[in-house]
Amino acid sequence: MVVPRGAVPSRAMVGRWGQAAAAQVGRLLVGRAWAWHTRVRGLGLDELCLHRAPVLMALDPNSMAWMAGQRGPDRRGESWREVLTDWPGLEHVSAEGGQGLARGGKLAKAARCAQGEAAETISRPAMTMGLEVLHTQPRCNRDKVKPAFVSVNWS
Repeated sequence: MVVPRGAVPSRAMVGRWGQAAAAQVGRLLVGRAWAWHTRVRGLGLDELCLHRAPVLMALDPNSMAWMAGQRGPDRRGESWREVLTDWPGLEHVSAEGGQGLARGGKLAKAARCAQGEAAETISRPAMTMGLEVLHTQPRCNRDKVKPAFVSVNWS
C-alpha cells in the first residue's frame, strides 16, 4: 500500500499507537492471568543477565510458555520467593542447583504452609522441588559422559 507523503504518520505517532494498544491488551490480560496462574502445576526456573541485571524466569515445562519474568534486583532466595508465591496450584518446581533458587523454593514452601495454617479453608497442594536436566546434558556432552537420567516426568 502506498500512502501519500503528507498522510504518513510520524514515528512518535506510531509509538503512541503502540503504547495505547499495549495498555489495552494489558487491561484484558490482567483478569485472564489469574485464571492461568491457578492452573499451572509445574514450573521450570532459571535466570539470565541483561546488562548485569538478573532476569528471573519461570517456564511451563509442558508448553514451554514463558510464565513469569522479573528483572532484578538480585538472584537471592527472597527474590525467587516473590516469583513463586503467585502460583497457588504449583506442585513441582524444576531448577538448576543454584543456592538462590533452592532458598527461594524453601521460602515459598514455608510461606505456603504459613498461609495454610492461617486459613484452613484454602487447600493447596504440597510443593516439591527437583533438579532440571537442561544444564546437565551439555555438560555431559562436553565431558564425554553418558548421563544416566535424561528424561523427566513433569506430571
